[in-house]
Amino acid sequence: MVAYSIRETICPDFYIQQQKPDLYDELINSAVVKNPSLNAAVFPAVQQYMLIQIYALMDDVSTLKQYRNFYKDVKIFIDLVHHQRMHNVYTAGIVPMHFFNGLYKFTDNVTAECLRKKLLNLQRSLNYNPNFMKFTDYTLNNTRCAKRIQKDFKKYNFYLKNDIVVNKPTFLWFTKFRTHGNLQLRLMSIDEGAFTRHDGSVKRARYVHVIGNMRNYEDDDMQIVQIPAKSYQEMAIMMVKPKSDSFVLDTRVIWQNFAEGSTFQEVNLIYPEINNVDYKIDMKEKFEQMGLSNTFHRRHHNIRIFDLCDDVLKVPYRDVSNYDQEIFIELKGQTLTVETMFSLSDNIPISKTPLKTSGTSSAGSDANINSILLSTVQKKPNNALKTIAMTKTFYLLMYENRISYNPKDLFSACKKYNKTVNRMTSNNAFLSVYIDDPFNLDKYQN
Repeated sequence: MVAYSIRETICPDFYIQQQKPDLYDELINSAVVKNPSLNAAVFPAVQQYMLIQIYALMDDVSTLKQYRNFYKDVKIFIDLVHHQRMHNVYTAGIVPMHFFNGLYKFTDNVTAECLRKKLLNLQRSLNYNPNFMKFTDYTLNNTRCAKRIQKDFKKYNFYLKNDIVVNKPTFLWFTKFRTHGNLQLRLMSIDEGAFTRHDGSVKRARYVHVIGNMRNYEDDDMQIVQIPAKSYQEMAIMMVKPKSDSFVLDTRVIWQNFAEGSTFQEVNLIYPEINNVDYKIDMKEKFEQMGLSNTFHRRHHNIRIFDLCDDVLKVPYRDVSNYDQEIFIELKGQTLTVETMFSLSDNIPISKTPLKTSGTSSAGSDANINSILLSTVQKKPNNALKTIAMTKTFYLLMYENRISYNPKDLFSACKKYNKTVNRMTSNNAFLSVYIDDPFNLDKYQN
């Protein structure tokens, strides 16, 4: 492990952020409750990964290590993307020139070598395209500079395209998480009925009635059930039903109460199918509230590679001004699918890769909404069992199920910050979505 000497003068934004409350507390204090445009968010265990990625690539202060898979059915991966304006599309797998320039931000040779090794470790943990090891001819006006760049790019397995425009890149970075798996529950029936939203209005929903052994918890404020799923062995999937108007979502409190007071028993569980819930969220305001906006200001610009290349890199990079998050959730029958994406880009619109969705389905008209119109696979329910019905607005949470956590898995540059990472990610929610309408959330999309 290479030891990195990080000075306050090198990355003041990073040190300032260390003194602030952690990301989780900032989200809670921002009243992230009962507002789909704010509340559907990947919570700290995932957002921290994203922040580490930003720091590693923008500030040269972090070592991004392994991104572990929760399970074989849960794919967590990073695509490092360089957007070429001339093509009006982005090309995955190309290391941005800005990334390379960061290696030569300091004149000290020892520091530069540490950064090279840091970058090499970072490369090994990222997924690149099949042509990553290739190096195509690349010509700069200064021959000596070009040869040095080519030598280093070959040594550290960089990949550039012939048509790359050094002076005018923009960025689209995104972290995408895709999960898909079946729930371990015994299906009793699929019916239609009423779903009550937070404002008291009633919508039609398609309900799934299942029976299974599952942990559950109940107090005056909420009712919680943990759904068993073999495909998600290292995740805890929970449905949280608020019981009071004053309920405030705090995933750490929920986890603690559930761990200490839950019971394991066979229950009737009734939940609505969630069809193509697609949240599109502008995270810029959140980042500004957390004091992170300076991470993307104009000081992140083209930095000279060598003095000999002073005439090559002069145009600053465009500011990163868009912070967009998109979450797709689908729960059909006993199959749960979750997919998320976070992107950073400049203020010029960039077409994003759409999340894959299944065909939308309709639950029928709103007439006679309180009556059950459809019944399939109907079996005699066991009325002696405890019944938990998610017939009103509720939260769908996913917790990382690890009981221990090594912050060195993520980065080792700042030990002080690692303690915060440890507290935030261990046994914490990495997804929280407020389900206010299982079928139609278009009116809430940004």
